[in-house]
Amino acid sequence: DDMKKATHLIGSHLDNKLSMKRSSKIMQAMSLCLPILDLNWLIESAKKGYPLDENRFIIQDKTAEERYGFNMRDSLANNEKVLNGYTIFVAPIPKGAKIPPSSELKSIVEYAGGKFALNLSQAKKVVNGKSSKLLVIGCVEILNDKEIMKSTRELASQSTVQKTILTASCIFDAIMKKSLVFDGYSLESSSSSSSSSSSSHKPVSKRSKGKVT
Repeated sequence: DDMKKATHLIGSHLDNKLSMKRSSKIMQAMSLCLPILDLNWLIESAKKGYPLDENRFIIQDKTAEERYGFNMRDSLANNEKVLNGYTIFVAPIPKGAKIPPSSELKSIVEYAGGKFALNLSQAKKVVNGKSSKLLVIGCVEILNDKEIMKSTRELASQSTVQKTILTASCIFDAIMKKSLVFDGYSLESSSSSSSSSSSSHKPVSKRSKGKVT
């Protein structure tokens, strides 16, 4: 489906208490600044016979907004294309990885003003041509693949703007916050921090009924 042809993205009911997820559709809509509305907008508009004010029905999940550090209304009102001038290369995504497939990431990137390198050859042309700033994205599932990591590290090291492999969260957060930063998004640093945190975490007593988050 081509999200560019859409005028709105309809989500679930505001009262269903399900937390908003950074799905491909949500990220595409946010890249395009499409109104992301509760289903009630369609229902109530149909009852009235005309489109109601969209601002009353913009989906706002306070828990998600706090987790990701953004404000839905402010983000949708800001038309800045945060990836303008950048080319994004995504390392091969293994089956079962917890990020969208390359075809969906391509749409997210292009809707946010960036270009998408479909393969390593295209990415190398960007580096050699100096015509665009290259960002290299990877997922944790490639960390144990020596061959992929070697080629991906080599490519990232040639970038003129960021010489480490970044996580997809770097792109997603930039789209949501309308601000692109690199600190804290290194794939290998993030993985090391997570491993260290997990190994130092104390077991929960069997008497405790609290959730570990």
